[in-house]
Amino acid sequence: MLFKMKSSYYRRILSLILLRRENAITIYRLLRRVKRIKHDFSKVDDSNVPLPMIITVRLTNRCNLRCRHCGQWGQGGVYNDAKVKDLLSEELTTRQWINFFDQIADFKPYIFIAGGEPLLREDLAEIIAFASSRGLLVGLNSNCTLLSPAVAQNLVQSRLAYFYASLDGPKDIHNSMRLGKDAFEKTTEGLGALLAVRSRLKQTLPIIQLDTVITPDNQQFLFETAQIAEELGVDAFGLILSIFTTQEFSDATCLWYERKFGIKAKYWQGFVKDMSGIDGLILQAQLERIKHNRWNFKFRPFIPIGKKGFDFREYFHHPEIKIGDGRCFSPWVFSQIMPNGDVATCGNHPDYVVGNISQNKFSEIWNNEASRKFRSVLRGDLPPACNRCLGLFMFSK
Repeated sequence: MLFKMKSSYYRRILSLILLRRENAITIYRLLRRVKRIKHDFSKVDDSNVPLPMIITVRLTNRCNLRCRHCGQWGQGGVYNDAKVKDLLSEELTTRQWINFFDQIADFKPYIFIAGGEPLLREDLAEIIAFASSRGLLVGLNSNCTLLSPAVAQNLVQSRLAYFYASLDGPKDIHNSMRLGKDAFEKTTEGLGALLAVRSRLKQTLPIIQLDTVITPDNQQFLFETAQIAEELGVDAFGLILSIFTTQEFSDATCLWYERKFGIKAKYWQGFVKDMSGIDGLILQAQLERIKHNRWNFKFRPFIPIGKKGFDFREYFHHPEIKIGDGRCFSPWVFSQIMPNGDVATCGNHPDYVVGNISQNKFSEIWNNEASRKFRSVLRGDLPPACNRCLGLFMFSK
């Protein structure tokens, strides 16, 4: 019965795998690589790590919204700092991104395109189309407010594999959190356009997932948000825990970076948020309602929401407690490319830069001296702000 209910989602996953042999290879290698690292981390050679299986590509830091909970442009967001605003105009050209994807095509990483808001790049579909033509599996995250029918058609025709849309809740909640005029209407209209184009062109891809980040503002409206996902007709609905830290932990992390690497860290400051308004009982009740309802979409609560023994109250009210075993495997399987070409092995606080793809090949950067140093330090010591980082969820046991 479960498979029948979610037949559309599983059919699209099967299509993704069967459509191109490269997609199946990428998924298999990723799962196998993470499993091997978890199995015996002590035997991993930090000086000669195989090329990463996940690469986040931030095409731009620019964004058309000012979401209150965003670590980039929200209240206290790092890009509101006048000292870093000059960096926002530094973006690689279309040709430079194409050259990058041409370089990495052989080892078939999964490419996750993010921002800022990636749809602000007019060459987005062209970049995705090239990456797809080289056999790369590509996902895209967007707030959908710029997703016109024409843009939607270009994305579908680019052979994009995954599309992750952000929605914070029902109309009033979403608009109050996004601080963008008619954000809810534009987001749902954009998603409707993408779904309509995919249907009209008789394509199974991209797989479309609606994601909601849990905050004190929307915690009581998660079931209603799931109902909106159902009405829209998306393939999957995801709940994601907020990334956050305290001012104390952010300050301690800045000192940690100065002591370990001699640099002034800034990114974690954008994630300093007050989560004291989160009620674990409310969240648990909302989660249970969603889990026990019958939906046409696939419900995908982000790990460890559905993990046995996970405690919402501990997560939000005791950030001093690490998730899982407190180990971070990200620098061994993940890399992030910033809009200006800087390479970092951390997705949420890319303060420590190990190279730049406009100056050196990615394969040379991945195991260079700076990369090896970062792995060596993180193997035995994590900064305090990392306690509530999604990277620990993704690769924890």
